[in-house]
Amino acid sequence: MPFTIFKSQAGTGFRRFLATRTKILVIHDMVTLYPFEGATNRTASIVVEKPCELKEISSTSCPELKEITATNKKINHVIGINKSKRPIPTDSHPEDVLKETERFEALMSPIVESDVSSPWMQITEKLLPYIRRITQGSSQYEAREGVLCALNQVYFVEVKGKTPDGKLIITNPPEPGQKKKVKQVEVPIEPDLVYPLIRGRDVKKWYVEYKNRYIIVPHDPKTGKIISETDLKVKYPSTYNYLTLYKDELKKRSIKPFLSLKGRLKKANESSRRVIEKELDSKFYMVDNIGSYTFAPYKVVWKYIAGSITGKASSFSCAVLSLINDKIAIPNEKLMLIPFENLDEAYYVSGVLNSVIARTIISSYVIETEISTHITKVINVPKYNPNNNLHAKISDLSKRAHEVAKCIYAETKPDYCNNIRNPEKELMEIEKELDKTVAKLYDIPEDVLDDFRKLFTMLSGEEVPEESEQVSYSA
Repeated sequence: MPFTIFKSQAGTGFRRFLATRTKILVIHDMVTLYPFEGATNRTASIVVEKPCELKEISSTSCPELKEITATNKKINHVIGINKSKRPIPTDSHPEDVLKETERFEALMSPIVESDVSSPWMQITEKLLPYIRRITQGSSQYEAREGVLCALNQVYFVEVKGKTPDGKLIITNPPEPGQKKKVKQVEVPIEPDLVYPLIRGRDVKKWYVEYKNRYIIVPHDPKTGKIISETDLKVKYPSTYNYLTLYKDELKKRSIKPFLSLKGRLKKANESSRRVIEKELDSKFYMVDNIGSYTFAPYKVVWKYIAGSITGKASSFSCAVLSLINDKIAIPNEKLMLIPFENLDEAYYVSGVLNSVIARTIISSYVIETEISTHITKVINVPKYNPNNNLHAKISDLSKRAHEVAKCIYAETKPDYCNNIRNPEKELMEIEKELDKTVAKLYDIPEDVLDDFRKLFTMLSGEEVPEESEQVSYSA
């Protein structure tokens, strides 16, 4: 069956059924083994036992169920790793397959201990109590989605120059992968509602790359609410005229506010219809997934989709997004964000989330195409306290990691990079120290930190240290 059934939202009901109505003997992760010829789908196999030979199973007719549900919170699990990184020929002899792959003993357990329908983690017995410590309790930070325009070619623009009166000369080039195309123009607009744009492809671990692209956001930066049509006409007439060029296309977008209005329109009487149609007409240029948080000066951002098909979000990483050219930068919907007013606090949170501890937990329960806002609901990051020595150290190490990352990724490198001989090695040392500090934050012993590293390596499909327990099979 698809491996995603154990982690995705779509598998909620099936996980509940498995955990409460069957005895699960073992689940095999076969994602990187590619067992079906010509297919790159995420594959798993599961062995279950029916507890009672009855047509309708209930806790009354089958006393075993109560014990089974408790047992199914710690499920035997085998993680298969294909060392070759290539599909194994389906006609290969079993002995050859065993030589080319590694299999490691692990457990699967619901991320929320009291809810067997919640996503199931791929973890080890030793790490389970420490992970429970981190995932329990209320989260101190809330993640949000980036801005959704639903017609990027209108809102994503390039700045070609400036007019004598200070307006920006913009153009709206075609966007890669854009299904709906609109007329490209070159016009002057006011600079006030034009912000630096950051997309998923621009974010790496510890680093955000700005590529001279902009986004028009016709919303009030203090509240996040749409600027009224009257105010837009008066204060930003050139911007309004530009957006009006695409009024018909913009009104057809499937964004949540429009879908809500159109839903009300179907049920409305004649007088109400006119009011709703007028509201829809006056808000034709609004965007979605937006609030005052969108305009926070600092944000911790990460990609919604990251990494190759593995069934694990082992490529998750985040970075701090600061002001760009003294202006607030806006992430699009392919990025998740946590807003901040304090830069040191942003560095602190990114340091915790980029630690091997947090990344291992995230990898264990998330697939690589659904790294959404739930991260902050699972990873309980303590509220930042600048007077806490551990918090301050994590923030400082994270800031240093961001600085060194510029020496690795930036085309134009800062002057201080001349004093760093090997930035890759320097960054590795910073990350090791960061991992130790985050371990202290969660009261995790250093030997257990090594187990987090081993599990993360396993979930990443990389070469695992020999002392890790492998499962042996006779061919």
